[in-house]
Amino acid sequence: MTIPSYGQVQGRFPVLERLGDFLPKKTVPFIAQTTATDCAAAALAMVLAYHGREVRLDEIRDLVAPGRDGASALAIIDAATPHGLRGRGLRLELDDLRLLEGPAILHWNLRHFVVFERTSDAGVEIVDPAHGPRTVPWKEVDRAFTGIAIAFEKTERFAEAKGKGEIMRALRSAVLSMPSFRRMVAISVLLQLLAITIPLFTGRIVDRVLPRSDLHLMAVLCVGAGLAVIFSGVAAFARTQLLSELRTRLDVRLTLGFLDHLVKLPYAFFQTRPVGDLMTRLSGTNVIREILTTSILSGFVDTSLVAIYLVLLVVMSPKLAAVAVGLVLVQTLFFLCLRKKQLDLAAGSLAKQAEQETWLVDMLGGIETLKAAGYEHRASQHWASLYVDYMNIAIRRTRLTGIMDSVMSTLRMATPFILLLIGSIDVMANTMSLGDMLSANAFASGFIAPVTGLVSMLSQLQIVRSYLGRIEDVLVAPPEQEIGRGRAPGVLGGRVTLDRVGFKYGPRTPPVVREATLDAQPGEMIAIVGRSGCGKSTLAGLLVGLHRPQAGTVLYDGRPLADLDLGAVRRQIGVVVQKPHVFGASIRANIAMFDPDVSEAQIEQAARVACIHDEIMKMPLGYETPLVGGGGSLSGGQRQRIALARALVRNPRVVVLDEATSALDNVTEQQVMKNLRALGVTLIVIAHRMSVVKDASYILVMEGGTFVEGGTHEQLLAMRGPYSMLATGAVPAVSGTVPKARGALIPLDSRRAAQGGQR
Repeated sequence: MTIPSYGQVQGRFPVLERLGDFLPKKTVPFIAQTTATDCAAAALAMVLAYHGREVRLDEIRDLVAPGRDGASALAIIDAATPHGLRGRGLRLELDDLRLLEGPAILHWNLRHFVVFERTSDAGVEIVDPAHGPRTVPWKEVDRAFTGIAIAFEKTERFAEAKGKGEIMRALRSAVLSMPSFRRMVAISVLLQLLAITIPLFTGRIVDRVLPRSDLHLMAVLCVGAGLAVIFSGVAAFARTQLLSELRTRLDVRLTLGFLDHLVKLPYAFFQTRPVGDLMTRLSGTNVIREILTTSILSGFVDTSLVAIYLVLLVVMSPKLAAVAVGLVLVQTLFFLCLRKKQLDLAAGSLAKQAEQETWLVDMLGGIETLKAAGYEHRASQHWASLYVDYMNIAIRRTRLTGIMDSVMSTLRMATPFILLLIGSIDVMANTMSLGDMLSANAFASGFIAPVTGLVSMLSQLQIVRSYLGRIEDVLVAPPEQEIGRGRAPGVLGGRVTLDRVGFKYGPRTPPVVREATLDAQPGEMIAIVGRSGCGKSTLAGLLVGLHRPQAGTVLYDGRPLADLDLGAVRRQIGVVVQKPHVFGASIRANIAMFDPDVSEAQIEQAARVACIHDEIMKMPLGYETPLVGGGGSLSGGQRQRIALARALVRNPRVVVLDEATSALDNVTEQQVMKNLRALGVTLIVIAHRMSVVKDASYILVMEGGTFVEGGTHEQLLAMRGPYSMLATGAVPAVSGTVPKARGALIPLDSRRAAQGGQR
């Protein structure tokens, strides 16, 4: 006969819900969202975890597929189905929430999702993926709740599953495989064995030396104790050195390993994650390393021999052993009672810290805009508000830690007295000698102290779990391209082809690029024009592999880009994006991209082609002039030309320019374009200015993510279609409609015939 679980019985007898006021309430575990668009995935992950199915956030994200603009309620319902939950969308009034069975998901503030737990007279208890558990007053709920809720019920396909804990296992494996860890364990065992000798010597001195005044035995015991102390000191010093070595090795593997994996991730990963948030995660590796090496590892090693102390204590005094075990259980139960609260506060603190640091990075990066608009005080006030939210959680964590520390301190202070009192009673009852009582007290302390440290270690482990949860999002993300997967491209010939390429940012989002076809021959200049937001910059990202098309193929010299080594291909492509970044280094380093193999002649030649050499030489330090990160000390045109020189310094076979000359005056722009055409490279130019594109071999007009016209400048003007409107600045008669081309689209494969066969 099998006894049904409480949940099964409760499902058959709903009246048992009335016991909720007296029994501990089951709560929804907090899972923090890792990006601004992850709230739906995090909310569903929490609902699944409540029902006993622990699923990694990245797995839920793949099903919800939020894209760069978030996710819908329908996407949540669809994502829950494979995991055995049936979701139902509900339209509710505020009072209906009292009848809603949690956990459910609520649409919040028109742009967010939270997990509903239950209602109370004070308000609605929710778990916010961005802020953690909280009770929201009814007045605030009335403002925030949109009336849309998703209720869930388990289907026959539902199965409980524990989280895999891959990151923790990998971390444990990395530590255990280090030789310094094994040596540290051996030395720690030696230290514990040496520590046992002191209580034994103490008992012998009290029971045998003092009653008989046996100076000879006392001398022998003193020599033995002295040797034990000396060996302990030497072993402790060696352990400190090994711990330092272990900390360094772990730091290198954690920090550099995290950063190395981070930069290998696809560009789409960074589009939804702020810089400040990623910086917080990177700094979290230092916290993990410090806690692991100073608290957890040393605590684990020190508690490895507590069983020996307990056995010796049981042999000497079963009563004292029972008291010691009881005191340990009290500490453990106290920790377990506060465990979830501590974990929630730690996760909430990290989320708030990332939020305020992200805004701080944005504020300082956009200080020019803020000052020009006179909004710097408002920006700092907003940061102060975020900082206060972070500090409020920090204060709550401090209070909780203070409660735990005060209780533990009280128990530590009371423990020796309790043991001494019980031991003294046994001595007075002649059931134990004074020496054995002192030895037993020492063994009891030797048993309790490491276990107390173990409880503290478990508390620290909760913090590590919070940090691991944040860096796991990075470490489990697949790299842009697996090492060794792409074939070496060799020297590129310069032919670039798009074959019916399509792309969208999420499965449920509209396509940004549709059926895009392009064939650029070596040495040709292809121009792409179109209104803002039509997909031109996304197309540029597809050309260089920053985005991976969902349809069609990008080819270089007739070979699919996906099959080639992306890094090797990009090193032969010169790219200037719309907002080129300037690094906090010298002009020389910015142009060479920190490559020591780039010669002085290459740097100067690239700068001359970009028409920036003369301006650099007028600076007091020339190419050694230090630049501020972001290029704040340069004009917009100078930043663009340094970025252009950077793109040309390695003599690329293909150059892709996305509004790369928009900040230049007409004279400089014309000279730059003349220099680029003289290089004889394949040139793909995305621009709005007709002066840049009119000399192109072929011009493509983009609307709604696809090419609607193609031809030379003169041919497109004659068509009097979208290109003509862009060239003359004409506005369509009806706002929001896509103008139709009056001329036929010239097929790409026949354009040379239309141009009289001219290259």
